Amino acid sequence: MFGFTQKTETKNTADAQLDTMKVVLDHVDNMILLCDTSHENNVFYVNQTAKSVFEQYRQEMTQVLRGADPTQAQGGSIHRFHQDPERVRRILQKLGSGARNATHVADIPLGSITLRTKAYPIWDATDTSKVKCYLACWEDITSKIKHEELQTDVANKASALHEQVSYIASTMEEVSTSIDEVAHTTAEASNRGNSAFESANEGQVVVEGAVRGMRDVATLVRTTAGVIGQLNTQSDKIGVIVGVIKDIADQTNLLALNAAIEAARAGDTGRGFAVVADEVRKLSERTAKATAEIGELISSIQIEIERAVGTMTSGEKDVSAGEEKAVSAEKALARIVQDVGAMRNLISEISNASEQQASSVRDVAQRLEVITSKQ
Repeated sequence: MFGFTQKTETKNTADAQLDTMKVVLDHVDNMILLCDTSHENNVFYVNQTAKSVFEQYRQEMTQVLRGADPTQAQGGSIHRFHQDPERVRRILQKLGSGARNATHVADIPLGSITLRTKAYPIWDATDTSKVKCYLACWEDITSKIKHEELQTDVANKASALHEQVSYIASTMEEVSTSIDEVAHTTAEASNRGNSAFESANEGQVVVEGAVRGMRDVATLVRTTAGVIGQLNTQSDKIGVIVGVIKDIADQTNLLALNAAIEAARAGDTGRGFAVVADEVRKLSERTAKATAEIGELISSIQIEIERAVGTMTSGEKDVSAGEEKAVSAEKALARIVQDVGAMRNLISEISNASEQQASSVRDVAQRLEVITSKQ
């Protein structure tokens, strides 16, 4: 009787322990399951939090658990939640044979849900060497894992962004350096363009002066050619006059000869007249001789004038051709000056644009540097 009574009291004490535990566990926020120490580790208690969560995720958990209804967990094996029951059994056995404060923690993914379970052995209050049951404390860490994954993803993206920003910043610095070089080169080209423009303008002034000189020379040559032409005409007129004088001298000589003949016929009476006729004849001969010399001189002058006219005509043609070439050179140089001016303006625009780009790139690089320094 006494032994039976003692066993009954022991059992009642253990049951009271479990009842007290259940009352406490019904008010905790985590999901709590109690399972026995049998091979199947059947669940004999599910707290209110676990029931609510199982009801909330019933449809999804049922699909993952191959048809097992989580809301009917009480009375069934706890291994319905495990993909490898034998491994879990070994873990529970190890907990029951180990230290009193032994714990096993594992994350159980169930579709889009992740539950973190902590398994504890509950030791018998009457026989502390025996395990009364196992307590599985489940925590819904789905949001926590998603948050951690989000943090990890954000961190990875931030790291990738930092690398990209650093790379872009480095590239922008290189681009800034290149643009600075371009700006320097274009500035130098602009200076050279200005020098070329000034030189072209100076050359244009010189060519314009040369063209004016050529035109003056052409005018002078044409005037000289006209004067020589008039001189040639006047020489021709002088030649005609000399011819008339020669004819008069010949006629005078003939008249003097006739007068001498008549004087000879007159005898002594015509002797005085013969003397006069002889003087007239001599004068006529000298006149004819002088006229012949003048004629020869005029002929020589006319020949030289004709040569001068030919030379001046050729020179006039050459001067005209030179004048045309000078005018063409003046026009070509004017176009060059215009093109050089346009090129100078373009180079100036490129230089200004390069400076603006360099300033913008430096500003972007500085902003990127600020971004990278804050990460």
